[in-house]
Amino acid sequence: IGGLYKKAVMNRGGKVVSETHIFMDATMEEAVAQLKKDAKDKIDAVIFAGDDVVAIDILKELRKQGVKAPLIGGDILYTDEFLKNGKELTLGTILYSGFFPDVKDSKVERFVSGYKKKTGKKPESFAASAYDSFMLIAEAIKTARSLESSKVREALIQIKDFNGVTGKTTIGKDREAVKKSFILIAVKGENGVVFKQVDVQ
Repeated sequence: IGGLYKKAVMNRGGKVVSETHIFMDATMEEAVAQLKKDAKDKIDAVIFAGDDVVAIDILKELRKQGVKAPLIGGDILYTDEFLKNGKELTLGTILYSGFFPDVKDSKVERFVSGYKKKTGKKPESFAASAYDSFMLIAEAIKTARSLESSKVREALIQIKDFNGVTGKTTIGKDREAVKKSFILIAVKGENGVVFKQVDVQ
């Protein structure tokens, strides 16, 4: 994830001023101090490739050393524990996710409602991805009008813009799923910090 973020930042004219591997290269305190030293100016964001538990510790150290920049991470930070345990420290955190249960879409609303009825909680990304994977195969079987694996496979790789609960899916030339991630930001809600979808053009 760190390498992908770095490449994306540089491709868009951004500048990565400092890199470190916490616990391997430096302690958190040392890493943040080095970041400040390398930046020599305002830090716009801190890209973080670890989990939600370590992210909170990083945010504490950043704020302790006066760095107010938001954290940018992956969907590993998209947990209730991150918001609950980090509280206002998490405000401004930006991340991507393959699924957002609060999106205003009738298909998503039905899926979330059915999942909550069965389990008592909102579905996470893995459940949504599994559901869409099943539905993609069902669509391929329907298109192929066959259960023969080779025919199903050929139908599957022809799928374009399949509208599922995780958004639209197209099977690319390399036979990988091409999707658009949800971009989320941590903001103040009525009952604490929540993730809100950011509209990206």
